[in-house]
Amino acid sequence: MIRTLFRTLILLAFLTACSSTEEVIVPANAPTMVAIGTYTRTEGHVDGKAEGIYLARTDSSGFLTMVDTITGIVNPSYLAFSPDGKTLFAVSELSPGFDTTGYVYSYAIAEEGPAVLRSRQPTYSHAPCHVRVHPSGEWILVSNYVGGVVAVYPVDEDGLIEASTQVLTHEGTGIHSRQESSHPHATTFAKNGSQVLVTDLGANVIWWYDFDKTVGRLTQTGQYRVELPPASGPRHMVVHPNGEYWYVLNELSNTLATFQRKGDEVTLVDTVATLPAGVRVANNTADIRLHRNGHLYTSNRGHNSVAHFRLDENQHPVFAGTYPSGGDAPRHIRLDPDQEHLLIANQNTDLLVRYKIDAQTGALTAKDSMRVATPVCIAFQPQPHVSED
Repeated sequence: MIRTLFRTLILLAFLTACSSTEEVIVPANAPTMVAIGTYTRTEGHVDGKAEGIYLARTDSSGFLTMVDTITGIVNPSYLAFSPDGKTLFAVSELSPGFDTTGYVYSYAIAEEGPAVLRSRQPTYSHAPCHVRVHPSGEWILVSNYVGGVVAVYPVDEDGLIEASTQVLTHEGTGIHSRQESSHPHATTFAKNGSQVLVTDLGANVIWWYDFDKTVGRLTQTGQYRVELPPASGPRHMVVHPNGEYWYVLNELSNTLATFQRKGDEVTLVDTVATLPAGVRVANNTADIRLHRNGHLYTSNRGHNSVAHFRLDENQHPVFAGTYPSGGDAPRHIRLDPDQEHLLIANQNTDLLVRYKIDAQTGALTAKDSMRVATPVCIAFQPQPHVSED
């Protein structure tokens, strides 16, 4: 059934400009594998219906074909490939009461044959919601939404996750009802992997660390605790290629905050809404992507849209409008490796939607879509010249 759904494109009402016979095509020089993370069981915030991690592969003409479903993992809600593309990492987002901890898995991805489980390690708390791979491929970091825990793990040359070298527990609260304790949502590497930024929705801060990749240890650096405006709820962030600007997406306030870094200090220089002026709707932001041509995209769950920002001459985001996500709860967005398309994972309507990106203006044009059960993450397998963002 899933195989058929991957091969059949479903047109939405707002996609009437697209051909009804069009198939999803990945550029010829793109990675050969696309992995899709999902929810497999019902949680308080989602009705999970998937079977596991779905893998699609491109054939010689670039068409996507379903080739594997990785089962035996509960709620694989976030995925990341190793830089060489041979290993796929996945968190198992388990809630308290289901098990004593969440887990992080690694799978060997071969050119032929099914994915093979390589390893599993505990995450030392619950609801692991993000995994980040070091640029070297030798380390991964896992963020646990529950418990304030971020864990560091070494990875051997065969993709085996080894015992954690460090487990950090954060503390902090905010004024919003969801900020009763620390909730690390993601980690981001900066300065070529020598520093780590932790966006903590509950503590309302960004934790700033030095990372020693020789031993796998995080130590406090710079301001260490970078404050956000009250009730912001930082979720995900991206760092400008020049390293000077941080763009932080705030889930609770529906804002995009810009920080400017100078040495070991950062300053909040700008905040802009992710919703059009005058719009009043229950909404929480989810994901953020930076295009190489100076465009930022963020997703809105509730308004069910993707917000587009262009960077001005000062590298500050300027709101340029929104586009329909094509479904409900766009939890994840992803640029394809050539940055010609933006893919959207609509969690609650079992739908991936693809937009064509105008390279100059950043404008989005609806292209096609496909059915996937409870999709919440999209990861492209890197080629040697492509790095996972």
